[in-house]
Amino acid sequence: MKQFDNKSYDEKLRGLEDLRLQLNRPAEEQRRRAMSELGSGQSLFADDMPKDIGRIMKVDTLRWDANPPSLWNKLTKTLIVVLVVGGIAVPIAYLGAKSALAFWGVVSVVSLVVFFSVLGFWKNPIGTDYFVGDLGCSIVNFKGRRRVLDSRWTYHYRDYNVFLLTEEWQGIGTDGQAYNGTLFESGFFYLRFGHPNELCRSEGYDLGTHWRRYDNGVVPEPQFYFWSGVEERWTDWLMDMLGDDLRKMERQTFYEFRQPADMTGQKQPRASRQYRVMPSISLDASQLIVGDRILTHEDVSYISREIGVGFYVLVIHTTDGERLRVSISHLGNRLLLLRLLEKWQGTPVRYER
Repeated sequence: MKQFDNKSYDEKLRGLEDLRLQLNRPAEEQRRRAMSELGSGQSLFADDMPKDIGRIMKVDTLRWDANPPSLWNKLTKTLIVVLVVGGIAVPIAYLGAKSALAFWGVVSVVSLVVFFSVLGFWKNPIGTDYFVGDLGCSIVNFKGRRRVLDSRWTYHYRDYNVFLLTEEWQGIGTDGQAYNGTLFESGFFYLRFGHPNELCRSEGYDLGTHWRRYDNGVVPEPQFYFWSGVEERWTDWLMDMLGDDLRKMERQTFYEFRQPADMTGQKQPRASRQYRVMPSISLDASQLIVGDRILTHEDVSYISREIGVGFYVLVIHTTDGERLRVSISHLGNRLLLLRLLEKWQGTPVRYER
């Protein structure tokens, strides 16, 4: 399995991450302020906040302005562009053109530049708001003002039994590549447990790239900030359903999501949203089952996890010195597994690099 140089990783990423933290600090402050204003008449999200996902735990948006530009603002910007571009280009063309045809040719080009420059001023800006509740989550698209909704997607936790959030580092390899973001995909599923190799499609599928460091949990981008918040609240909801006593829980099985191969043997594009699921790891109060291995508390020394370029691995350290490695890069309900393992072994799952 491909490893990476920890020292090289830190050196390459520290300066970039410090810069991104500095640039994104205002966004973090806006998020905190928006949460404190929820439910008040001054809330930015008063017009489009969902009412059916329980208590709102996280909010984010791609547009922090409350209202679109006014008519006066649009007219002012248009006039400035016309005066600046036309006032400079037309006199130069008049003085430098050697014929009327050349002059009007320049005027035509300038007119097109002005037209496409001011066209954006008159379009209603499209925005997206993200809401994470304790019973569900919602994505709202709007045009202009938030009261003019374009579309809304709402996902209630009760309708699903698996949530998938994958992360795959881009770069930071042993070949000297620099960190180039983390590719992620997410989706909700309802699986028929006990049906291995089932083919299924996701709901709420999303795909994107974010930038973060795993040792400080920085998630500045709204898209991933939303889905990571969904994973946290989804896991809280599942833990409430399962209860605190591991001894009273039924055996929990966690499934790996694999993209099936098509007829040519090539993997399907990520945007196909189609997966084949296979059982990967199971546990109950007394046993941890990995493949055909059945481990008890006496067999396990401790459990850790490793993250690197293209892999996220759970490592089970046995009392006889063996290290069982289980990929959890594409494991459904991954955060739930980590929380249950903490209960199972009585200590946190160590993060090792």
